[in-house]
Amino acid sequence: MGEGNQSDPGAAPEGRRLWQVKLAVVATPGEHEELLDRLTDVLCPDPNHEGPCDIPWAMHSVSEDSLSKKERRALVDEIEDTNPS
Repeated sequence: MGEGNQSDPGAAPEGRRLWQVKLAVVATPGEHEELLDRLTDVLCPDPNHEGPCDIPWAMHSVSEDSLSKKERRALVDEIEDTNPS
């Protein structure tokens, strides 16, 4: 990501901030893969470009098996609040 704040080696370069965007979905494995592909296309529309991406990014995905029962319940509740029946 280049030179960050020298007093904070994990800091983003001047003029930029580090953001974490979280998204919870209920999907089949195929839908999950398609979603990751589509998000990748949004973040990096030209995978063959030279040099680093204009907006540096990283993506991580975890399944419900990696979450505690409490974390799973909180995410399902949040999804249900966002998508009422």
